[in-house]
Amino acid sequence: MNVTDLFVAINIAATSNNPLLSEEVFTAHDPLGEYVFYAASDKRATDNRSDEELGILESFRLKKKLNNPRINLNKAKFLFEVSVYFEEDAYRVASEEIKEMQLDGGDTYALVDGYLNIDKLTVKKYFSKYFPEMNSYMVKGGAGDNWASWINFYKPEAIGGSAGSEHSMNFWYKKIEGKRTLEITAFCKSDDCVIGDMHKHWTSLVEAYKNMPMNHFKGANRY
Repeated sequence: MNVTDLFVAINIAATSNNPLLSEEVFTAHDPLGEYVFYAASDKRATDNRSDEELGILESFRLKKKLNNPRINLNKAKFLFEVSVYFEEDAYRVASEEIKEMQLDGGDTYALVDGYLNIDKLTVKKYFSKYFPEMNSYMVKGGAGDNWASWINFYKPEAIGGSAGSEHSMNFWYKKIEGKRTLEITAFCKSDDCVIGDMHKHWTSLVEAYKNMPMNHFKGANRY
């Protein structure tokens, strides 16, 4: 799977005061109070249905009618997303995760582009080569006073799938500032996803958005 052949639903500058609501970017997804700056997936996840076809109600308070397709999260094999939250639970969870990652400082992704040279491997080959007896593995990244990053790798059975299901990986960067939580994430559920390809694009998003200015937004839905 070529993660460089992206369907980019939105690409909003970090300095913008106009992020989109979750409903304006994704389908098959319950809003969690997020404001979305960037979202991209594989093209098979493109959803061209109108608001009316999707049953989007006026009470959703969408800021604008979009001409661009959205991303159907039920169909996406991989996803890159940059969002901010002002929800108390998002902040609390991120704070706890950051404290955990601060315990040993992480390994700055030495396992990705260092001596194990897994950047050219798929998750399936990664497990079979280095951790055949394990169902999941976490690579800690950097951690600071208010941020942390890490990668999770999963065999299908680790997340409730059968042995014939596909392997997956999640890339996380979280930063808390004021009462805002910034999340820069990447996800892939496919035996064909190459670790280095995902890592490279996710890292570029971290560099582009990690120092975004503190702007406050209102109106996001959650249910």
